Amino acid sequence: AQYRSIYHRNGYYRLRFDDGTGVAETTCLEYHSTADQVRLALEGISYKSHDGLSNVSPFSAGHLHVSRAGTGASSEGYGYIYT
Repeated sequence: AQYRSIYHRNGYYRLRFDDGTGVAETTCLEYHSTADQVRLALEGISYKSHDGLSNVSPFSAGHLHVSRAGTGASSEGYGYIYT
């Protein structure tokens, strides 16, 4: 599976998930989102199945762990690392 940031204006971004069978995006996240906010956004994504009849959710609630490292300071490129 691949994750990719899709940047938007005004301090928000989305994460795109692609597992080879479908592509989905999270809701908008603030640049300084907590690990829990990122986890909840990932758990909330879904995409249409190959037959187009049902939604597929790649993450089950409670089965995903997200942590955040960094301070968001200029010395760290104003960013965080989410794992």
